[in-house]
Amino acid sequence: MKTMRNKVGLTPKELFYETHESLHKESISGLQATANTLLVVATLIISLGITGGMTIPIENIHSRNTPFFSRKTWYTFLFVSIAFGTCLCVSSMFFYASVILPVCWAKAEEESVRLRQTKLIFGNVSLFASLGLMFPALISASVLIFEFLSSWILYFICGLGFMVFVVHLTLDYYRWIGIAGSVLSYLKDFQRREQQRYGQSP
Repeated sequence: MKTMRNKVGLTPKELFYETHESLHKESISGLQATANTLLVVATLIISLGITGGMTIPIENIHSRNTPFFSRKTWYTFLFVSIAFGTCLCVSSMFFYASVILPVCWAKAEEESVRLRQTKLIFGNVSLFASLGLMFPALISASVLIFEFLSSWILYFICGLGFMVFVVHLTLDYYRWIGIAGSVLSYLKDFQRREQQRYGQSP
């Protein structure tokens, strides 16, 4: 029935976009504006991460004056967390760019609003994951630069970051539940479409 045409020669999909054209354009415009704002945020985060990784002074690598680990271990934590955080931040930028730019310039309706929402959700997850990895980088950089400070300051920074994380999850609990539900729904739909494409029973 997806390929059948009515009296005026329109398929169900073409009829839907014709009758909901204004709503479709409004939804796409809102998603593009959100993605554009988050793209700026991701750009700032990746700029700070790269700058931090390149400006940390490297000296006395094998010294053990730092708390818990040697300076070499803290350097490893710093650069690994910055590397993975940067990669996740770049992936979020790609997701946001795919929301802003249409798949087909001739027919904007070829990419549904739901697909763009899914891309935006994946971009948000990547962005928050990169922010989470920037926190260990911040702790490592603080230890390497201010190694003369007492160890209790490190505990204070870790506790403060954990408290912020708990408060965020408490306030945005339903948002993350909705994001997880959207991701699972997209994966199930993708699997069903692939099974139908290859002639398997869903």
